[in-house]
Amino acid sequence: MTLIYDAGLQARKVRWVLAGSAVVACAALWAGIALYNSFGLNPADGYGGQLAPVLHRLGLATLIGALGLLLLIGMLYYSSIYVVRISYLARNQLYQVNFSSAALRAPITFSASEIRSSRYHEGMMGGEGVSVNAPWTIVRVSGERRPLLIDDQGEILSARPMAALCRTNPGSG
Repeated sequence: MTLIYDAGLQARKVRWVLAGSAVVACAALWAGIALYNSFGLNPADGYGGQLAPVLHRLGLATLIGALGLLLLIGMLYYSSIYVVRISYLARNQLYQVNFSSAALRAPITFSASEIRSSRYHEGMMGGEGVSVNAPWTIVRVSGERRPLLIDDQGEILSARPMAALCRTNPGSG
């Protein structure tokens, strides 16, 4: 198989953000537990130095912990669809795709005829003084519930098989 796409630095960024989201989730869970155990003891909390009612503490603790867990769950899903490498076997027209989180999603192999659809997204966003250019392509393959997310800022090593995979004009790398 010949390597035709490598996400390179972009894949490392996704892995770092995943690791950071795990740290944030742990911190949020710890903060939720600490809040449950102590909310109301500070006179500024408005409960006269007594623990707040259990439902108040439980509600706040659950909210804080859930926000951290939601961030982690979102990043786990993202890393399970984020493509880091694509190899191609021209003789059989087979693609092999590796994902950012190999623990969550094993590499998949499929033929060109199994590609159901692809959609290119410009990824242009901006506001006051902030501009983001992060194009990507979503590819759907028969038999796969989750799509493939190809970061068009990655390095395309062979344009022809990538164009066939994406059915669009993939980024220049």
